[in-house]
Amino acid sequence: MGALSLQASGLWPERCIVQRPFALTFMDLTIIALNFIYAVLGVVLMFIAYRVIDRMTPEVNFPEELKKGNVAVGIFVAAIFLSVAIVVAGALN
Repeated sequence: MGALSLQASGLWPERCIVQRPFALTFMDLTIIALNFIYAVLGVVLMFIAYRVIDRMTPEVNFPEELKKGNVAVGIFVAAIFLSVAIVVAGALN
């Protein structure tokens, strides 16, 4: 089905931006690089937050408890990661 028949049937918007074939521009590469940097920053901050909480609670051995199948510790670690992810996402917007 061509663009003309799609436009006649109402499935094709009247004003359509036809993009050229995929080509990366400098701006696209910059955005990709920034996204990669933000992803690495998020992982580093999650690791730092995990280590800080781990040091603040010396009586709880998180890796050992997770190996035992302690669901509460798993939920607690997941909450740490989610809270750091929310803070990082809020800082980036």
